[in-house]
Amino acid sequence: MAAHHDEACVMISVDDRMKRPNHTPKILYSEVQMIIFLNHKIVRWFLYLLILALGPSQSHAAEYRHFIAGVRHGTMATFGKQEDFKQYDCFGRVSFPWQWELLSKIVSTVRLTATIGILEGGGDTGMIGSVSPSMVFGKKNGRISVEIGAGGALLGRQTYGAEYLGGTFQFVNYIGILFRLHSKWSLNYRFQHMSNADIYTENPGLDFHFFEASYRF
Repeated sequence: MAAHHDEACVMISVDDRMKRPNHTPKILYSEVQMIIFLNHKIVRWFLYLLILALGPSQSHAAEYRHFIAGVRHGTMATFGKQEDFKQYDCFGRVSFPWQWELLSKIVSTVRLTATIGILEGGGDTGMIGSVSPSMVFGKKNGRISVEIGAGGALLGRQTYGAEYLGGTFQFVNYIGILFRLHSKWSLNYRFQHMSNADIYTENPGLDFHFFEASYRF
């Protein structure tokens, strides 16, 4: 009788484990998806930009390269989320000494931006950092230009109040307008989308309006 009771307990225990959600395979599979996506969408795109930039038939070296540092503040542009988010960053930006003449008086340059800051939402605060290459289009020595870029971000935490962002790694893509006030100072606006491209179980995605102030060294 005891043997039958033990066997029944084992069967119930096995059935109970089978019914419980197991997220481990999903996490491992998501990491594989993330690596594949990075290799094909981000790394390959950035290497392509570098190859173009080094090509003598398609680009030429500018007189110098410069480093830009600044601060920015982001507010939510997404409606219907469970929490309201804000972001505060410091950033560094390197402009590479290559240019393409696309149209009459219009040139394109390559930049690489790295950010570190905090993300606030639902009463919680976490670190966030990102790296992204971009292309900038505008008149040579003009005051207004347009920037388009994409890259990756890492989150210090994934849950903010009732909002779960899915995982540590996120993709970012953006378009911005740069206003050069002076030879050294600029004020910029950026619309940015951040999401994990469904490499995790949940992918709410966040959109931000960013306002930046920067100084060129």
